[in-house]
Amino acid sequence: MIRVFHACEFQEPTCRGLNKPMTIRGETDAGESQRLFLKSRAGYANRPNAPGVEMFTTLLARSLGLKAPEPVVVVIPNGFERLAREHPAYQELLRESCGNNFGTVALGPDWKTLPVGMGIQNFPQETVESILTFDALVQQDDRDSENPNLQWNGDQIAVLDHERCFGHLGETSPDPYPWRAYLGKRPLRQHCLRKLVGNVDASFGKHLREEWLELEMDGRLPGLLEASCRAFPEATLDLSRIDRYLSQLTAGYTDFREYLQVSLQS
Repeated sequence: MIRVFHACEFQEPTCRGLNKPMTIRGETDAGESQRLFLKSRAGYANRPNAPGVEMFTTLLARSLGLKAPEPVVVVIPNGFERLAREHPAYQELLRESCGNNFGTVALGPDWKTLPVGMGIQNFPQETVESILTFDALVQQDDRDSENPNLQWNGDQIAVLDHERCFGHLGETSPDPYPWRAYLGKRPLRQHCLRKLVGNVDASFGKHLREEWLELEMDGRLPGLLEASCRAFPEATLDLSRIDRYLSQLTAGYTDFREYLQVSLQS
């Protein structure tokens, strides 16, 4: 399910990102070469769960029909940092990140990072509603007007950067309504796509809800979690909490939808 690439060429740092992402070229064991967007393990600092959470959330987005770059495992070999000699800060990150790291296959030159303040009136309403519903579902805290974390190509949008998702899950006793802590703060009012939403009613996000039901019926959710755990075993504990949350969400989706509606209100 998840492809593995071996880093073989450092290309350049990216323009933005607190964890100093970079682009590299990677090759599979079969010899396939791809331009990859790499987030080094050391770049996540003291968040060992972040690569696993980002892997699972990106797989989930794609499984729900959203556009998202393919997530992959990037193996950084010993000594690879020497290829980034013109960028000392990135050399240090690479030196501390030997082994498995999170990456995505670059979408291509026609895809651009959504700029801050861009007029975004041409995206389909169904796409906008699906992204807002998805971000509420995964507790996305990092997609506001000043930091969209989206890419666009014509009327298409791709979702990126999910390392901070699921951050409102209880660490101790299970909460029967774990989405309320996140949605109760009404973070979606600051979402970069919020202004494109008209009336918010019971049909909001219907398409994503249908995709969610299909994902549940097909029994694919456990496979996504297991694949993410295999790629990044250190994230197993965090992903087990996510598993519990998703089960609660399935049982309480009506309550989730009602809180989502309130969160989106002006």
